[in-house]
Amino acid sequence: MSDLPGPWQPGYWETAGETGEHGPPPAQLEHARVIPSRCSLWMKLVIYKQVMRPRVNNVTPYFRSMSVEDGWAYGRDAWLSMMQLMAETFAHPPNAETSWISDILPNERLRFRQSLSDCQLRAWEILRDWWDGSYQDADLASRARAFILTAPVADIDSLRHKESLYQQMLFALWDAEFNPSAWSTGTSRGLDSNRRLGYEHALAQKAGFLLLQELRPSSNCFGQDPCGMELPSSYDICPWLSKGHDDNKNPEQLPLYLWDTAEDRTRSVAELLDNEAPIDYTCISHTWGRWKKKPESRVEVQGVKWKIPENTLFEVTNLPTILRQSGCKTRFIWFDLVCLPQDISSPEYQSEVARQATIFHHASSCVAWINKVASWKNLRASLRWLCLYFLYAGTSSDLYDVRTLLQEAEAIESPIELVNVVDGEGAFEAWITSTWTLQESCLCPDILLCNKDWEPLEIVDGSPVSLHQLLTIWSVCREGNFDIQMDISEWPMPVQQLAHIQSMVSGLEVQISRLVILSLGATRECAMRRADAVMSAMGVTDWYETYLNEHQRPPPDEDMVLGAYPLRFIKEVASKIGSEFFSNFNPGVLAPEEEDPRGTLLPFGRPGTHLISGSGLGVNQSLYDDTFDHPSLQTWTINTDGSVHIREACVLGLGHLTTEGPVNALLNVARIRGGIDLFHCDLQEFLQKAPENVERIALVLNRIRDTTNGMLLQSKVARDGAVVGWINIGTWDTRDVADFPLSVDLDIIVL
Repeated sequence: MSDLPGPWQPGYWETAGETGEHGPPPAQLEHARVIPSRCSLWMKLVIYKQVMRPRVNNVTPYFRSMSVEDGWAYGRDAWLSMMQLMAETFAHPPNAETSWISDILPNERLRFRQSLSDCQLRAWEILRDWWDGSYQDADLASRARAFILTAPVADIDSLRHKESLYQQMLFALWDAEFNPSAWSTGTSRGLDSNRRLGYEHALAQKAGFLLLQELRPSSNCFGQDPCGMELPSSYDICPWLSKGHDDNKNPEQLPLYLWDTAEDRTRSVAELLDNEAPIDYTCISHTWGRWKKKPESRVEVQGVKWKIPENTLFEVTNLPTILRQSGCKTRFIWFDLVCLPQDISSPEYQSEVARQATIFHHASSCVAWINKVASWKNLRASLRWLCLYFLYAGTSSDLYDVRTLLQEAEAIESPIELVNVVDGEGAFEAWITSTWTLQESCLCPDILLCNKDWEPLEIVDGSPVSLHQLLTIWSVCREGNFDIQMDISEWPMPVQQLAHIQSMVSGLEVQISRLVILSLGATRECAMRRADAVMSAMGVTDWYETYLNEHQRPPPDEDMVLGAYPLRFIKEVASKIGSEFFSNFNPGVLAPEEEDPRGTLLPFGRPGTHLISGSGLGVNQSLYDDTFDHPSLQTWTINTDGSVHIREACVLGLGHLTTEGPVNALLNVARIRGGIDLFHCDLQEFLQKAPENVERIALVLNRIRDTTNGMLLQSKVARDGAVVGWINIGTWDTRDVADFPLSVDLDIIVL
């Protein structure tokens, strides 16, 4: 992409400045200037016109002066233009007369497509399928096309959007991407939400359709062209990490070694790059460390440059045969035992540990080899039940007539293969509990689950389902705003067990954040060097690389915060994430048995402690340039016992700051006996109504557009009445604090 014009390059619009000297005026870039790779598809077309066709007439008007009619006209024309520009085959092709484009110049299509980020390309793909009705009732698809071509004259009810959640969510996505008159803010947050919801519902809808095509191939709900077998792949994979775009030709973005299945041997990537061809490879994730033979023994394996530790799960001398049978579509494979030197003191091993994000990001595909699972019978049955439930509950009047099929699918043999829960205690498959595989599943959410015989989990034969896709379908069905709502307790028990998988893989939400990785990393099995196992996925490796360069060895596991992570590592996490690091709280912090609740300001607990956090803030706040942290946070110090020394803070209450009139705020507060209360009230009144002999204060964390956000602290009193510190009991946000107040000297310890 180095030959692309400046506006296509990542970061270009970020330097445009208030004058907009690099392109259209700032008012036309309200969405693009937030994060250019996340701007709407409509804005991508505007940039296309400005860059590729600067002399084109009828330049796009300012947002603020755009009428509803103009917005629809520009949105419709942009949509039809994009259909032509992407040069794909449509069942319902665009009308060139209403397009912005009458001819396509050489290389324009390639350049435009390359300029789309993952989230923009995914939005385009699922909107394209929606337009063609690839996996929707034909009449609903026809109504969607007719509405877009005739709005705003057409009646919104002609969409029949109330009859289908898929129709509703995909129209909302189209509106967010292509109707500028509907945009009310200069932020990509709302657009991100529409993209995520559109993707989730498109995924569940297509998976359901694939299953319905297998079970009822003669159904009249299918269009003329059956949808393809591949499910929509995920996007926004660790968006805080930068990714290269040089077609896997740069050795700095590739592993040191790869396994060649054609020659059954480990090969140097530097040697392979001599051919000047991009290298495609598959990453295979597995876990074996807990099954090392004791005493440790290492053996030579034919084709491998170093000796390999033996384990009791599989015979390592058979690895050439095992990898040949993996069924990977690429010739080259990255498999740790044969591609990562097994001497942990070697410079090659130590440097590769910090490069796991690079190694997994540049893989063509990823596979999790769950070598203790014989089949996916029950997990597949549970997945199929969820897909039928989505079609049943997500459409009114049982549009797809799946009620009988749903009832038949409920006869699932328990348990699912990844977890066996007895009396509330979970016994997870080892791959789910390993800290190293947590990093790999976050870096490659589309990782395919394969059993010991390399058979993937599939919704139907030929349509594999990744771990992220599985949990996304589960989440959509659990949280869906269905007209027909079935309580989760009524679901088949094996289907309910997917909640335990999600809690171990991504926490309470499917969306991954750095704090989720940090929190879950503390819960998983790890014999040593826990931070090493998650740092690459979090993009927090400076502490490691700096020490390694200075001392030629990794930093020692010392000064452990709550016994989980080195203080050096946690300091870098906090500095890179900012106020989001302190935005979570433990709903059980006020429980009577919590005598010394250390770590109430930290987003993780002691090793093995599954910390369920509450938060008033969304995830990945630091990705947006409309979040401004209060500068006093830079004076806070994290201690190894989990406490935080707050020297300065912006304080509401405790006599430090008052405002005229009430401060109307939304509070998210821990209950006395556990759990969370969410309510609106006057923040100052809440602070004043603290229990007897207890004080409360509200600290400001950040400001997001017109909203000020913070946390609630409550004094911790010993039995003799002495204040021993403070604890974090919740979060708050308000629009009644207009500006950032100044910080004051506080000098307190938050336990």
